[in-house]
Amino acid sequence: MKLKREEISHKGGNSGQFRNGSCFFMLFENPRFNDIIFNGKTYTNEILTFSIDALASFLDKKCLSSSPFIHLISYNHIKTLIAYFAIIKTGRIVVLIDPETGGLELDEILKDAPPAAFFYSDNKQEEWDYQKEILFYYGKPRHAGHELDDVCTMVYTAADDGFTKAAMLTKKGMASNAAAVVEADCIGPDTISCAIIPFHHLYGLQTGLLGPVSGGGKMVIQDISSLTKIKTIADAVETHTVTNLYTTPVIYYLLMKYPEIKQVLKSVKSCVSGAHKLPVSLFNHFLEKTGIELHEGYGLTEASPICTWHRPGDKIKPESVGRAFPGCRVVIMDQEGSELPADQIGEVCVQGDNVMKGYYLCEETTRSVLNRGWLHTGDLGKLDEDGYLYLTGLKKRMLNVGGKKVYPAEVERFFKKNEQVKNAEITGVSHEFEGDVVKGRVELVQSDERNQKAFIDWCKKNMSHYKIPSRIEFY
Repeated sequence: MKLKREEISHKGGNSGQFRNGSCFFMLFENPRFNDIIFNGKTYTNEILTFSIDALASFLDKKCLSSSPFIHLISYNHIKTLIAYFAIIKTGRIVVLIDPETGGLELDEILKDAPPAAFFYSDNKQEEWDYQKEILFYYGKPRHAGHELDDVCTMVYTAADDGFTKAAMLTKKGMASNAAAVVEADCIGPDTISCAIIPFHHLYGLQTGLLGPVSGGGKMVIQDISSLTKIKTIADAVETHTVTNLYTTPVIYYLLMKYPEIKQVLKSVKSCVSGAHKLPVSLFNHFLEKTGIELHEGYGLTEASPICTWHRPGDKIKPESVGRAFPGCRVVIMDQEGSELPADQIGEVCVQGDNVMKGYYLCEETTRSVLNRGWLHTGDLGKLDEDGYLYLTGLKKRMLNVGGKKVYPAEVERFFKKNEQVKNAEITGVSHEFEGDVVKGRVELVQSDERNQKAFIDWCKKNMSHYKIPSRIEFY
């Protein structure tokens, strides 16, 4: 559906470019864009503002449900940017959905946060077809009272008890983290950012969209649907003279193998690695081959998400994940909640505007995680005398698969929904470049070859592929 400019009538925010967390409303109510490149096409501020206003007007007219939620399947696509800002402009909340989410997982999200609309964006087309790509619902939301005030984004996470929960992220929190990206990585009108990480992952959303918009920088949106496209990714970085690159250890490993990697990265001033731990060997080999130091960071969904970062000009300590991000305080606490001195291992705790409001309709869990003004991350670590954070382990039962969190308790619960499963156990083994690899032991009622294949097919239909064990031992 195409709208003419004169058909658009939608309230906007104050004018001016967002610069800091105190002006968070400007980022979301009236964003200003530098050039954005997608599929070789340049999108200007005029084009994007028109597209966002058109979609916001359409949603205002068509959303009849009282639900505050709109679910967005978040591809690395120009449509994701347009939809994200348009949904927030209507006063509703974006629920970011991984395109790989399985049927069982999606059913639970839809039940927990019934949407007014669901975006099934066609990532093969750049033009919107509202009639085909947006499905409207008419149900009522679960009661939330004032819990959702100021919330603009929700992401499902924290399934250590087997049930995923929606982290409620506020405009102020998201904008403060975006402003920190601008400050920490020197984003400005002369920078060209590119995030090779999914936009449904907050690390990708902040570094690939919100940070560059906040700082007035240009950006390249790059399809990352397949790692076999590493040449396409490399070509995009070189062709568009990217200056600020954000991705994961495995992508840096693949790029390092590219024959002309020095030429590819000739314009790059900053390479940031996140999502899971960067191997020291990869840091050293990448530096040797390219002459570029990888700046590692750390974060979690509940903190919008970035908490620490090696900033330009910092002394790089390859075994650490950097210093506290601007606007974010990081300390180490013991089991009694007392702050520990340098080099003592305890739980990593975070404080700042970037911290979530809580988990949607999960008051008890929220109280246990947000304690006395601190976000208790469930990660173990220590700080050195210079304030650099070193991660040492986990308090919670969780695996990190290429930057995506896998909770064994959730996978085991899903497995047991299959009538053929009697027992299931999920474990993980460490992989140098990919984080963890999921393993499983499953007892079936009838464990013959036909039922084993049927079970694996059932998993592929109902669960995200990265949660499915790479190897299942049947017994």
